[in-house]
Amino acid sequence: MKMNPDSIRFTSVSTELRNKAEELLKEKSSKTRIQLSEAETQKLLHELGVHQIELELQNEELMLAKEQAEIASQRYSELYDFAPSGYFTLSKQGKIVELNLCGAQMLGRERTRLKNSLFGFFVTDETKPVFNLFLKKIFADKARELCEVSLLANGNTPMFVQLTGMVAENEEQCFITAIDITDRKKLEGDKLEASQERYRLLYENAKIGLYRTTPDGTILLANKALVTMLGYQSFDELARRNVEQNGFETPSQRKVFLEKIEQNGEVENLESTWIRQDRTPVFVKESALAIRDTNGKSLYYDGTVEDITKRKHAEEALIESEEKYRALFETSLDGISLLDLSGKIIFANKQVVKLFGYNHPSEFIGLNGFGLIHPDDKPKMDLYFKEFITTGVIANCEVRSVKKDGSEFIGEYSATIIKNANGDPVYMMDVVRDITERKRAEEALRESEARYRLLFEKSADGILIVDVETKTFKYANPALCRMLGYTEEELTTLWLADIHPKQDLQRVIAEFESLTRGDKTLAPDIPCLKKDGGIVYADINSTNITIEGRACNVGLFRDITSRKLVDEALKKSELRFKQISENSQESIWEVDNTGLYTYISPVIKELLGYDVEEIIGLKYFYDLFEPENKEELKQGAFEVFARKESFRNFVNCNIRKDGRKVILSTSGVPMLDNENNLIGYRGVDVDITERKQAEEALIESETRARALIDAIPDLIFRLNKQGIYLDYKAAKEDLAYQAEPIIGKKNRDMMPPEFANLVDEKIKLTLQTRQMQVFEYQLLLPMKGLREYEARMVPCSHDEVIVIVRDVTERKKAEEMINMLAHAVKNSADCIAISDKDYKIIFVNDSFRKVYGFEKEEIVGQKISVITSKNNLPEVGHSLYSALAKKEVWTGEVLNTKKDGNDFPVQLSLAPVITDKGEVIAVVGVLRDITERRHAEAELKLKNEQLLKLNAEKDKFFSIIAHDLRSPFNSFLGFTEMMAEDLGRLTMNEVQEFSRRMRDSALNLFRLLENLLLWAKSQQGSVPFNPQELQLLPVVNESIALLNEPARLKEIVITINIQEDIKVFADKDMLQTIIRNLISNAIKFTPKGGEIDLSATVTHDKIIEMAIHDTGIGMNSIFLENLFNLGFQSNRRGTEGEPSSGLGLLLCKEFVEKHGGKIRVESKEANLPAGLPAACLARLPAGRQGRQDSHGKAGGTSFYFTIPLTI
Repeated sequence: MKMNPDSIRFTSVSTELRNKAEELLKEKSSKTRIQLSEAETQKLLHELGVHQIELELQNEELMLAKEQAEIASQRYSELYDFAPSGYFTLSKQGKIVELNLCGAQMLGRERTRLKNSLFGFFVTDETKPVFNLFLKKIFADKARELCEVSLLANGNTPMFVQLTGMVAENEEQCFITAIDITDRKKLEGDKLEASQERYRLLYENAKIGLYRTTPDGTILLANKALVTMLGYQSFDELARRNVEQNGFETPSQRKVFLEKIEQNGEVENLESTWIRQDRTPVFVKESALAIRDTNGKSLYYDGTVEDITKRKHAEEALIESEEKYRALFETSLDGISLLDLSGKIIFANKQVVKLFGYNHPSEFIGLNGFGLIHPDDKPKMDLYFKEFITTGVIANCEVRSVKKDGSEFIGEYSATIIKNANGDPVYMMDVVRDITERKRAEEALRESEARYRLLFEKSADGILIVDVETKTFKYANPALCRMLGYTEEELTTLWLADIHPKQDLQRVIAEFESLTRGDKTLAPDIPCLKKDGGIVYADINSTNITIEGRACNVGLFRDITSRKLVDEALKKSELRFKQISENSQESIWEVDNTGLYTYISPVIKELLGYDVEEIIGLKYFYDLFEPENKEELKQGAFEVFARKESFRNFVNCNIRKDGRKVILSTSGVPMLDNENNLIGYRGVDVDITERKQAEEALIESETRARALIDAIPDLIFRLNKQGIYLDYKAAKEDLAYQAEPIIGKKNRDMMPPEFANLVDEKIKLTLQTRQMQVFEYQLLLPMKGLREYEARMVPCSHDEVIVIVRDVTERKKAEEMINMLAHAVKNSADCIAISDKDYKIIFVNDSFRKVYGFEKEEIVGQKISVITSKNNLPEVGHSLYSALAKKEVWTGEVLNTKKDGNDFPVQLSLAPVITDKGEVIAVVGVLRDITERRHAEAELKLKNEQLLKLNAEKDKFFSIIAHDLRSPFNSFLGFTEMMAEDLGRLTMNEVQEFSRRMRDSALNLFRLLENLLLWAKSQQGSVPFNPQELQLLPVVNESIALLNEPARLKEIVITINIQEDIKVFADKDMLQTIIRNLISNAIKFTPKGGEIDLSATVTHDKIIEMAIHDTGIGMNSIFLENLFNLGFQSNRRGTEGEPSSGLGLLLCKEFVEKHGGKIRVESKEANLPAGLPAACLARLPAGRQGRQDSHGKAGGTSFYFTIPLTI
């Protein structure tokens, strides 16, 4: 951020940053009561602008990296993202882990927003149970599954898809392929309408047969329609037939007829099968009335018979197709509406109602369909409508439409005219699809649009209807014709063998028969032979239907030739899995149903010492078991195989190739085929040898602990929460109560009140906190007198405790003596260390740790050599160890080494600790640091010399200060004398000029005295030091606020390069004094038009290094060497004659060092013109180029100082 009093240079600042700066400025003004200048405000704005530019540069770098990543992933995108089918990776919970662009388009959202979403959220409520069962079966059966569901793209537009799924290798995810079958569903709907029309015509033109029969079945009357219906030439031929015996196909049907008519007196619309004269069946619908006498006895039956044979055949086909077409219409992803010729909507499905934003069909029906078109697109729709009137059909016209809330979407419209029986148009059927998202995708995918437009806008899947019995083709759609290169007429003359390669024909026929039996609905990867001899591959989804009484199979052919590219990506994925398995620390394996290894990861080499080639196909899993348990483990494993169950943590001991034992924890899952037959198992082996060894060691440790408890001499008691003794382990003479056994007795009834209260209190506390309570007490024993005990009470159940009691009477006495000795050793002014007989340190006192710099944990356990200097004379070591070998005391002076590696002299006394048997078990050393004694005289001499030098420098310093004080005083006195004597003769301009000079002299004098006073307080240690966490930038701004005017007068630009988030741990007043003095110093010695830079850098060790660079006159080597020397007269004047005492720099050095920092200076003296001070050349800071001062000569000075970053 650059500050220039006359003009502030900045780029662009956002409104938000400007407002933030103004708030910060107001807050600062309210605290400091100083009105900020326009320059200071602009300085803040400029720094924010610089920060904004930095962010923009970072953003450009990110965009560049993103572009490079997109180029690198282009090939994968072409193979995966632009596939014609939707590909999804789902978790067990149905969450979307990965998907391609086609999948995102199917769900109607951006791909990034779909990740971690539940796939079921996009499935319609009608088909959600189908999807949930489909997902469950994928993970349960671990086989390929297939289902059809409808999706809600954009939340309201249904789309029919066929899902094919299979579980991933990790069994935690599954792969789903989604194929859009909306067009197929629409085609089935068209056929449903045609079938309904044929049925209606058949019903309206049917002829009704009339008859009269006796209850025993004799035919009395029959009309010509019935005679013709049953295949007779005349009624006489029919009358000779008895209905009871020959009229119905089965006796049960006649029985049902008689029961109903005798019970109800009539039969309505009873359907049955009659037999024609030629013995062929005829389906009839019969209604009859019983004619009875006065006694209620049936005399005969009058009835009507309708030949419904054709209707029956049609109904069977209709029932099969109605369900499909009804589901297609009701759940279609497209909106379907029926309009009269004026454009009024008279019917609409729920999808079109939702598409236009209405809540109920009643709101939508009655609107004019043309009024829903966007006004700007109505001319386009008018052209489409003219074409529609002429041709009777329009397809895939794209116009914008308006929803209820006024929002718009792009609709793809297709329409057809519905005519009555006379061929007159009566309705318009309109189908609309929301293609807004597709159009957006087309904009981004222009390059792939030409390749896939035909696939998305029209059905690219071939449809073939095959007669199951003859295997001939009854119908083929244009897509299949294009796929195979035949016309529809040519295909209907062929059969299966004509469109499949001979070498694959047997497999194709087997797959076809499996499809027709209903064993499966998908035949994958089927090769198809084109007319020109070429081969295409297709996945064939099929369903069985009945057409005109014949069983047929409808096959949906999806060209998967391009999927080969995707297979390559799949191979890469498999390679990744292989690499993962090969680098896993766990052994991944597969065995067949006999236990023979079919796969093992390379980690087996590390685990059991075998190469992969020595395992796969050669060894069974039980071949590696420990021989002692082999048969038992083998039998247990095959019992699990028989149940086809998963298993976890099956612990088994195996023998490595080198003979060592390895304990494994094995987990596995069964692999089943489509018929639920066991193929084998897949799982992992984990080496738990170390864990088992640890468990065995724990058991052994527990056994030792139990034996130890039995062997300890301590007293043990078990009490309940009432203080009743439940059990104990103690000799009688160790008990305070010896009159009778204590079990079952209450502690309070036997023991002194004070002791009883203590025990009750500890029991309560132990049970409440569930923590061990340690306490001491005294008891008077009958045979041992007063004894002292230490008790440890722990909970052993919710209302019981165990108390371990130890007699510590003797230990207490010994502790008193030890404490007395330990206190003496611990608080000794001399260093005391104790080592064992091998000279390994086992104790040091506090004085030792302070002198040598080691913590107790660092030195205890180390050899004595760690503190013995290598600079000792050899004869000293010989003398020392010779005395200890003779079990004698040794005293002398040696060199020792501190933790920091520095040697120092000590007075050493070594004494061996000898047992009663005369064995040396330790060595006690008493050491005294004699460094001060050795250097006392030298130090005293040095201090005397320093004191003499300091006094001389102080005298010189005071002389300099006196001179500096005298100069402004002389000026001040001279001006006042002139004004006192000649005031009447002076002009106002002269008076004003004298006043200004007097003010400058007074101000310089005040600053000099202020610095002198502050320096004196610093020398006396009376300047308060209150470091705190501070925002650096506001402190800097506040420090230089008063220096803007002197900088402005000299046309100096001050630039601050400090990040806003930098915090320091410093005394605010001292930090401001440092900054103010250094900036003031830079202004003095920088010519007009110069520049001053102030920056802060965070170093690697969390230190802030602040730098102040100027383009001033610089300093020569003499100034640099003596700049902070108290006795050096460095008070040269500034470029405009400004006075300078050099005292400010001394204060800066004092205050920087007060913060634990350092200050340094680098300078290069400029080649100044005549009249300005001269200096020698010095090096610039690294990474900076010399600036050009106002005179065009390189020069300048750089001050650096460091302060802590934060606490």
